[in-house]
Amino acid sequence: MATQQNITVITLAAVGSIDKYHCCEAYPSADLSAKQCDADTDNIIGIAQNDAASGEGVGIAVYGLVKVKCTNAAGVAPGAVVAPDAAGGVKAAAVGDKGIGVALNGMAQYAVGEILFVPNVFGVNIS
Repeated sequence: MATQQNITVITLAAVGSIDKYHCCEAYPSADLSAKQCDADTDNIIGIAQNDAASGEGVGIAVYGLVKVKCTNAAGVAPGAVVAPDAAGGVKAAAVGDKGIGVALNGMAQYAVGEILFVPNVFGVNIS
């Protein structure tokens, strides 16, 4: 079974609490900081690699085969394009969402699974 491979991790300051394996976006009001995503249209920069309280450093995987948490009740099927959801985890992408990668395994709600995270390829609206 594949597990996190070829990941590139950067460290930024957390704005608010950030949960491990949740999607992060750059925080627009402070330099070198990130916050947990709270909408499916957020401009994701990566996946948190640790829990962080506000002001703490959070490692963010910005590329590679990474673990994510599915927070959507419908779950995610293998091979589905995924997008961030309002709870900060991932869901199967729908029209208007910003796809961030492809699920390599199925995930039920609250399960941790793996995606091939390629934001520079998938960070576009699904139409």
